[in-house]
Formats: sequence, structure tokens, C-alpha cells
Amino acid sequence: MAPTVLLLKNKTVPVDPYEVKFNSSNSFIPKFIPLLKHEQLNKSQILSFLTSLDFLNTVQFFIITSQRAIESLNNCIDSIDSPDLKSIIYNKKCYTVGPATFKILSDSGFTDVKGGEAAGNGLILADLIISDYSDSDVSDINCIFFTGEVRKDTLPKKLINSGFNLTEKIVYKTCPMDDIVERYTHNFEKLSLSDTNWLVFFSPQGTESIVNHLKLKNNNTNNDNTSWENIRIASIGPTTESYLLQNNITPHVVARKPDADSLFDSILNHQ
Repeated sequence: MAPTVLLLKNKTVPVDPYEVKFNSSNSFIPKFIPLLKHEQLNKSQILSFLTSLDFLNTVQFFIITSQRAIESLNNCIDSIDSPDLKSIIYNKKCYTVGPATFKILSDSGFTDVKGGEAAGNGLILADLIISDYSDSDVSDINCIFFTGEVRKDTLPKKLINSGFNLTEKIVYKTCPMDDIVERYTHNFEKLSLSDTNWLVFFSPQGTESIVNHLKLKNNNTNNDNTSWENIRIASIGPTTESYLLQNNITPHVVARKPDADSLFDSILNHQ
């Protein structure tokens, strides 16, 4: 039987690239342990804004950096009856962070997506946007940031300080689930301990209870911090790695890029 990769994330709909990648190899069995619940916010206001002349005619581009924000935006667009309005929205220039959100936007129907793999974080994306409009009077550039209630201020702060006319629109909120440790334990008890199974951290958000559980189990068994109940630890990137190290958890691998291919390769090639 193939080893299991426990993915500490909500499964992306309609297609999750991590599930596709790990299933395609027959080398691993991916299982999701959702950590967060998401609630769409301000749908009627966002829908009205998307169909307004303000957005359709005067907004040069929008920024969207999370998969949940894209899901909320798509949910609003699906409620629009007019194909012409949808076409204008889908042809609007948009900027995003990382290859995963780039692909989701492209697959959703957006035709002019910028950033993606060329922008691994918000700071790089801000620099890319500033470079794209270096020959323009940015005070005349109207742009929208579709985001969640909680977000880093690096990107909007840099653009505003550079003179862009940036407006934020909150489209969802996130809160942790209550039974994370129970679901982790349920999945762990089903693992074959003869295999090298993996636990993948994608973000610090929502992981406090499971990190505390792992630390407690490790202390009780007096093992070093590389055992973790015979599970190997993987981090999707350096920010999450730093968070784990701060909690005395040393990941065995850190993905070179925050995408399914890089995570798969780092786990497959681990010795």
C-alpha cells in the first residue's frame, strides 16, 4: 500500500491541484484534513459593485491573492445573468500571487492574469505592478484588492505609498474549525506505520491546536523532533517553515515553490 500524505488544508474546489498531483503518481495517497471554515461576506454589495459602471469602466485592474477570495468572487460572477457583463469582468486585467491562484483564475475564465509564478509573494507582486505602470501617472490608476478579513498589509501598503488609487473589498472571512485534533487523530490511527507517511503544513493559520498536539505527543514519548509518531513533516514554504521552527518542529522538507509539483518532488526525493 502506498504511503499517505495528510494535507492540512481545505480541498480546493472544483479541482485541487495537490490531489491531482499525488493521485497521478500512484506513489502516495492524499488525504485532506480541513482546518478552516470560510464564509462569504458582502455578496450583494460585491455583486452590485462588479456590475457597476465604476468597476466596469474605471477600474484598470484588480488584485486577488487567495483561493478563497477567488471562490467568493466566482460565486458572485455566477449570479450575473448578462453574458456581456461577464465577458467584461473576465477580460479585466488581474494580478495574483503564485502559480496555484494563477491557474484557478485562468481556469475560471479570466483572460488577462498577471503575476502567478513570477510573483511568489505580495511584495514581489507589488513591485511587478509598479513596474508595469512605471510610465503612467499612478494617481489616475484605479485598482481593487479583493481579499479576506485577515490579510498582510505589505502589498496594499506599498501600492498606496507608491500613489496607486487602491480600494479594498472584503469578500470572505475565515475561522478555525473546532475538531482539528480529533480528525487528525482519526486519520493517523488508520495509517500503516510500516510506511513513511507525511504531514504537510500549508500555513500557520488554523494549525495551533494540531501543533500543540504534536508537541505534547513528542514530549510524552521523549523522541527527538524528527520522529513525530513516524510521520515526516513537510512545509509548503519558508514562512510556514519559520512558524514550525518557532514551535520546535523541524520540517524534513520545504517545497522549493508553493505549488503541487514542487511539494510532490520534495517529498518524493526525500531520503
